[in-house]
Amino acid sequence: MTATTKKGLIFDIQENIEYDNKIRTFIYLKGCALNCLWCANPEGQNHKLECTHIQDLCDKCKECITNCNKKAIKYTEDGFPVFNRKICKTCEKYNCKENCSTENIRLSGKYITANELLNYFEEIKKSNWAGITISGGEPLLQPDFVREVVNLCSAKKISINLETAGYFNWEKVRDFIDKFDSIYYDLKILDSFLHKQLTGKENKIILRNLKKLAKNNADKITLTIPVIRSINASPEMFDEIAKLCLKLKIRKTKLLPYHTNGIKKYYELGRFYALPFAVPPSDEEIKALTSIMQNNNIACEVI
Repeated sequence: MTATTKKGLIFDIQENIEYDNKIRTFIYLKGCALNCLWCANPEGQNHKLECTHIQDLCDKCKECITNCNKKAIKYTEDGFPVFNRKICKTCEKYNCKENCSTENIRLSGKYITANELLNYFEEIKKSNWAGITISGGEPLLQPDFVREVVNLCSAKKISINLETAGYFNWEKVRDFIDKFDSIYYDLKILDSFLHKQLTGKENKIILRNLKKLAKNNADKITLTIPVIRSINASPEMFDEIAKLCLKLKIRKTKLLPYHTNGIKKYYELGRFYALPFAVPPSDEEIKALTSIMQNNNIACEVI
């Protein structure tokens, strides 16, 4: 196997995830061009390493402030540390983490080569293991690393899937994007103005990449649609998504009802959650949206 030197920045690896009735390993790459207000993995948005602070584990020992060479930590009246995140971004030593006796300060992000990743897969795979899924963040913002992983997996005959939000440079991925076995493509909002308000970017690049991808890979694509009441759960928008699917010959969709599982992570990263009043769609709403897809002969699953 050819040695690789290009490192990718990942923030999580999850083993033995059942998806589409198969067991896969998910690798989450760090960094995303979008800033979706409902994102359940905010630790995957930043393109750099960053520290998280888990207050429930903190014993207020003050070792972090003593060992912070950047003087970026202060304490509140109740004794918990508060981090100046702008200063923390310039840190490369992470003395606060290294000297935290309760391990409540953790580093989000790890650099790894494609070969190291493949060696890891060889160690964990079982008889019912179906392969890997590259997710994020936005994995295609690290095209050189993903290319190496794809090529190594192809050489080892390891199935590899992709989860993407669609905001990437097509020219940097066109030489390997056809090699994925399945592609789960996030489509959040069709209205470009609203898309920018809620994700920080317009959706023109996302839609353009989807059309290019579907030209040769429509049968591999599953559109994954987050569903948030009062934001994108309207029948009108789903009618338009169904028309787009039919135009591009995409026949599979998955609905991802909004949940609040990731809110705590924002506070661990020193951020505020921007959608505190968002609520999941009702069962009736999900049923109606599912019917729109199915009535157009488009498979629709709720996960």
